[in-house]
Formats: sequence, structure tokens, C-alpha cells
Amino acid sequence: MEEARKVQITGKSTYMITLPKKWAVDVGLQPGSLVSLSYRGEGTLLLTPSRTKTVTSHKTLKLDGEKNGLRRDIIGAYVMGHQFIELHARTIPQEIRKDCERM
Repeated sequence: MEEARKVQITGKSTYMITLPKKWAVDVGLQPGSLVSLSYRGEGTLLLTPSRTKTVTSHKTLKLDGEKNGLRRDIIGAYVMGHQFIELHARTIPQEIRKDCERM
């Protein structure tokens, strides 16, 4: 069965698509699962579920004071499957701290 999916952009340069839930469940994918991507001829891409153990993924973000960029980076890290997202900064302004707690 063929499905159309919309290509989206997250972060500054990452393209993404969603996977059909039925397929993901049928092949045993869960958050943090790995998949292999193989480039094929004529512009095709083969997506294969990995049979390796699920890994825990960490992402560290450095806070530069720009609230909108931080929100985008956190959402991008979440969408990419990182289970732990750390923020590093000398100080985190109260407004940004409260905004992060609401996410």
C-alpha cells in the first residue's frame, strides 16, 4: 500500500516525515528505536527497522538567550527521538525557565 507523506523541516536543516503508525507497530518500533536508511538508484530510499537494542539518546543544547530558537531546538531534539534533552547556560532567565517547564 502506498501513502503520501508531507516533508517538513525541523531545526535549521533537518527534513523529516512521519512514519505510518500501523507499519511502525507491525515491525516493533517504539520511541528510541533505530532504523537504517539506504540510498538506492533513481532517488529512492529504503527504510529498514534495525534489529538492535533500543538506545537511550541524549541531546545537549547551549542556551544563547534567544527564546524562539531554543523552543525550536527543543522540539527538534524531541522529534528526532532524544529521550533526554539537557540545557546548558551560565544562567537561565526566569521567563525561559517557566516556558521550558510548560513544554
